[in-house]
Amino acid sequence: RGRYKEGAVQAGIGELEAAGTDAEGLLGLRRSAEVKVPLFHVDHSVSRGMGVFMEASIGTGSSKQYVTLLLDSGSVSLAVLGHSTQTNFFLSDGCSSNWATAAENKRQTRRALRQCTVHDLRTISKGSCGLGGYDLNLSSSARPWPLGGTKFCPVWNLTFPSGSWAYESGGTCKSRTCYGDGSAIEADLVKDWLSVGGYSQEVPLHAICHVAGVFQEAPSSGIIGVASKALNCAKYYDKSTCYPGAMQQLLISQGLQRTLGLCLGFPPVPGSTFGTPGLLSLGGIDETLTSGGLYFSPLVSERFYIVKFHALGLDGTKIAHASSERGMNAMVDTGASALLMPTEAVADYYVRKCTENPSCVINIQLEGVCLNLVGISPDAIEVSNEMMLGFPALKSLYLVLDLEHDRVGFAGRSEKACNAKCNLFLSEATCTYARGCHWTEDGCTGGLSSGGSTSRGSTATNATSCFTVSLAPEELIQIG
Repeated sequence: RGRYKEGAVQAGIGELEAAGTDAEGLLGLRRSAEVKVPLFHVDHSVSRGMGVFMEASIGTGSSKQYVTLLLDSGSVSLAVLGHSTQTNFFLSDGCSSNWATAAENKRQTRRALRQCTVHDLRTISKGSCGLGGYDLNLSSSARPWPLGGTKFCPVWNLTFPSGSWAYESGGTCKSRTCYGDGSAIEADLVKDWLSVGGYSQEVPLHAICHVAGVFQEAPSSGIIGVASKALNCAKYYDKSTCYPGAMQQLLISQGLQRTLGLCLGFPPVPGSTFGTPGLLSLGGIDETLTSGGLYFSPLVSERFYIVKFHALGLDGTKIAHASSERGMNAMVDTGASALLMPTEAVADYYVRKCTENPSCVINIQLEGVCLNLVGISPDAIEVSNEMMLGFPALKSLYLVLDLEHDRVGFAGRSEKACNAKCNLFLSEATCTYARGCHWTEDGCTGGLSSGGSTSRGSTATNATSCFTVSLAPEELIQIG
């Protein structure tokens, strides 16, 4: 796990070279070890929230720029705001085909993103501030990529099914991306050097020019998608135009497996000075942070982290099942702010029962694993046309996003805290957020942090042990 594999690197080199990356010398890499970097969650409405963010830098030498990135398994791009990015440029319906006209844009109130203070991390609210940022004009290592008119950037506007498209403008490539919450971004497409946990690689980057809606989730100054390269294609039906996103390129370039292990963090409790950071393992899994064994569910989509679910329960009682024996799709999305149920009847049932009993346990039977989820607020349960396991469902589990083996892994958390080395905290705000670390003129010091995330009661078990009883057949809710 998380170690150098010549065959995997050789295959990855082809992907990098096809995407315009200089891969010379990659086979000479020494054996790579799994590296852990801190994860943070600071939204005090912890029942919801948009997941966790990580720290990184973009650029080289004296032009390196500090950024904080929302870790999103439901997208693939690295997109970062600049310190002067206009964050209210388009109309609120910017994700429709009717982008704002010049006259309409003049009527909008534009503002740059305010930088978070140390105090902000303890009183955060959506869209209020950000940590860091990336200004394209300050980078000495950025280069335009892809070039307009190439297969990765067609000269015509081409809309992706995901709501994102690249287009040529004056010989350079730009993009527009629309997200499920109604926000949207417009960006210049370039390549620059991304550094995470001591690893560095030149990667594709969306340098954001304009924002519609509340794209930014405080205190992150950008987003890094970790989904498959199949989601990153200039032409949806032409796989030769697909290329790995920034995180996948970083892992491939270091000879690491395309595997991420996530111990998710929690915000400070009211009145506390310190938060509860988590850990991201690059290229491997830290089984010491798991309890009860790891269980895997195979991916059924080449684009998203989608698995099959078969039945739902409450406190061990089966209450609903998929109408098809093959099950139905469920998306695992660390960047989603809710647990989305596929029917109103199921959502209403959970909301009613978990309001009556806040200690309720929600059982979700996936292919190969049963999730027994505690601490999900009724406010975080919503209805949609598809099932989605967002941050509220994942926050108390150990999560494995494994593109190397086309699967998602789940485990209960052990009592071992997800503590990180203090020197891995890159700013005063995050350093002083972690107990046991101290900020000095030399950076964050103090050895190993304390107070990291530990078990909160959610577990993962064998799929066959999901339910002890079932509602009567006439009472079972049929889905699909």
